[in-house]
Amino acid sequence: MTMPVTKTPPISPTDPRRPPNQVVSGLVEEFYEERRIETRREQELAKRRNVRDRLRRPIVGAVVLAICGAAWFAPLPTRAPAPPPPLSYRLASARLALNLAARRVDAFAARHGRVPATLLDANVDEPQMILRALGTRDYVIQMHVGSVVLTYDSSIAPAVQSDDASTILRTTLK
Repeated sequence: MTMPVTKTPPISPTDPRRPPNQVVSGLVEEFYEERRIETRREQELAKRRNVRDRLRRPIVGAVVLAICGAAWFAPLPTRAPAPPPPLSYRLASARLALNLAARRVDAFAARHGRVPATLLDANVDEPQMILRALGTRDYVIQMHVGSVVLTYDSSIAPAVQSDDASTILRTTLK
C-alpha cells in the first residue's frame, strides 16, 4: 500500500522551529523582496507621471500662450459714446451762456466806462462767442450753435425787462 504523498507547507521565516540564523535571514529576504516590489511600483508610477507631464506641459503652455495672445490682440471693451444732447438742450445752454456773458460785459462797462475790446477782457472764455461793440455802452454778442446763430443785443435788453432771457435773444438761422 502506498501512502499518499502529502506536501508539507514550507516553513515560514518566523516559524519558531527554524534555527535563529535562518529566521533572521528569512526576515531580511522578505524585507528586501517587499522593498524591491515597492521600488518597482514607484518606478512604474514615476514613468507614467513623467509621460503624463511631458504631454501636459506643452499643452498647458500652448493654452496659456493662446489666452495671452487673445488678451493682447482683443479689442478693449468700451461703452458706446453718449449721443449728443438734443438741439433744444444745446440752444438753452447757449442762451444761458450768452446771458451770463452779457452780465460780465455789463459789469466791465460799468467799471471802465466802455465795452471791452474782447470777451477775454470781461473774463468770458468762450471761443464760439463773438463780441461787437456798437458804441461806448452798446454791444452785440453772437454765438453759433449748429446751424443756428443766437444774438444778444444790449440796445434792446433794457427795454424788454423780462425774466425770460429768451425774449432778449434773437435767434436767426445761418
